Amino acid sequence: MQALLLLQVLQLQHLRLCIAVKPIRHDNVSANPSCGSATLTYSSPNSNIYWETSASGTSTGYPTTSSYTLSSTGTIYARAYNGTCWSSGTVNSGSVTVNSIPSDPSGTISPSANPACGSATLSYSSPSANIYWETSASGTSTTYATTSSYTLNSSGTIYARAYNGSCWSTGTVNSGAVTINHCLPIRAEQ
Repeated sequence: MQALLLLQVLQLQHLRLCIAVKPIRHDNVSANPSCGSATLTYSSPNSNIYWETSASGTSTGYPTTSSYTLSSTGTIYARAYNGTCWSSGTVNSGSVTVNSIPSDPSGTISPSANPACGSATLSYSSPSANIYWETSASGTSTTYATTSSYTLNSSGTIYARAYNGSCWSTGTVNSGAVTINHCLPIRAEQ
């Protein structure tokens, strides 16, 4: 009996116990859904916790001390590694949706006159139901599509910007400064 117990103790001395604790914090997504890409940050960055593209990932290339950029729809995981073993559990971002950004408009905007008297009518050379008239380069109004002309009643610059139903183009086309003069009517002498 003592020999059997001694043999079991000797066998246990040659076993290596490997424990890596599951990460307990979660990651944060810049926006979900996101346009073009999403940036993930980990709430408790650690050089022993790594970004993974699957729950069983074993890459040490992306520690959570740096943010992670996701360029397509998916789920990203954070997994601990102690130098020997990987944690059996992970923390995940949940599904992150990354939508494509539409191409920048490439047409031109032409005013009916510049300077104009009273108002100017603007037309777009490549009208589209997915390209909209905007009053600023970062405008997000879907009120006026470029399939119709745009009436400008005061001096300024008008932009055309593409929208695909999820994301806006990063670039725009602009009219350049259009001057609107308020002209006085000419009265006929009596």
